[in-house]
Amino acid sequence: MAACAHVTSVTNTPDQLTAEQKQEILTRQEKRTKVSGTGFVSFSMNGKSTAAPGVLLVEWPDRLRLEIQDPIGSILALLIVNGDSFWWENRETKEALTGKVNHPELEKLLPFPVNPKFLIPGIMGRPNLEDEINISAYWKEVIHWKLKNDADVFFEDYAMRLGVQYPTVIRMLSGNKEEQKKLEWQWKDWQPEQKIKEKNFQIPLEASKNLKLKKLF
Repeated sequence: MAACAHVTSVTNTPDQLTAEQKQEILTRQEKRTKVSGTGFVSFSMNGKSTAAPGVLLVEWPDRLRLEIQDPIGSILALLIVNGDSFWWENRETKEALTGKVNHPELEKLLPFPVNPKFLIPGIMGRPNLEDEINISAYWKEVIHWKLKNDADVFFEDYAMRLGVQYPTVIRMLSGNKEEQKKLEWQWKDWQPEQKIKEKNFQIPLEASKNLKLKKLF
């Protein structure tokens, strides 16, 4: 059953969210420290849409690896976030980007509706409760998060595994309505709180010879 079927009115924290509600949500959020598995990713930019299977590894608070794959498992594109650094490569266009996540040009160059650092709380269902949010009366979880740049993140279909509840569908929309970017991730086979090898989050020092690398520092 989709979470969006159980939306209450908008709750603006901290004005309307009670201390008890906030603590209950925070307690559940703090259990979400690692999640990994396979799923499906779709995103659109400049009117062009892409949908593909993927592998996603996320570790709170600031590490992520997203592999966008073809049907036989070869990597088409790769995003890595590690602290304040990132790596993005698109093997179809033969382009790569690396640098700092706070670089002012970054969001214009990536096909995602939010800065990569916001993908981590987005995927893990750990939004800032001081921002504008929607609470589901059914899930008692955040189902809508509006970022300060007007981007929207929607959390749907929460599921419990190993005592930890995660959203299994995450949708993101950029705040720029004229040139809107969209991203959706849907988990297929996933596990929370499993150890993830450190090497998965290592930022490459250089691109392979067939990729044109741009550095943003």
